Amino acid sequence: IELSDTPPSDLILNPGFENGLSAWIQDGLNFRNMESSSENQHSGSYSAKAIIEDTTSDGVDYWSRIFQEFDFSAGQQLYSTLWVKTDIDPISTATAGLLVEFLDSSGVVIGEIQDDIGGQSGWTYLYVTGTSPTDTAKARVSCFVSCPEADTPLGGIAYFDDVVASLDALPPPDFP
Repeated sequence: IELSDTPPSDLILNPGFENGLSAWIQDGLNFRNMESSSENQHSGSYSAKAIIEDTTSDGVDYWSRIFQEFDFSAGQQLYSTLWVKTDIDPISTATAGLLVEFLDSSGVVIGEIQDDIGGQSGWTYLYVTGTSPTDTAKARVSCFVSCPEADTPLGGIAYFDDVVASLDALPPPDFP
């Protein structure tokens, strides 16, 4: 990877949630909303927050996601990062993460890459990079929390901040 001293261009609008969830789309069937929070942030004054709720009475897994989509072409390299902080019971299989999906012109997902974390963590840098497949028309970058129904009574919280999606190379987590 060749890195420069110039900050990367970011395709994400409102990457630090300083304007609430403006520019972000809430998603999902049986989804749970994320919210803007000033309780805990990696930088600035706000982050996005998801609280894992008990869904056993609903009979569904817990799923919460916010995302942004933008035009993207086949064969392009996309780099994406975010910072996440989790407070999830260590025996739970719940995860919080970064998901990048490549979509064709009909909106069908034709490729995806993700990085996620569970348990209790301080602010952690998640990183993905990949080349968009043939027929890519859009890219979708998501912050998500997923928890199987059986683990939802254990609860948990995840905070997301400083999301980046760029055509410029970004440093991987262990970059010196």
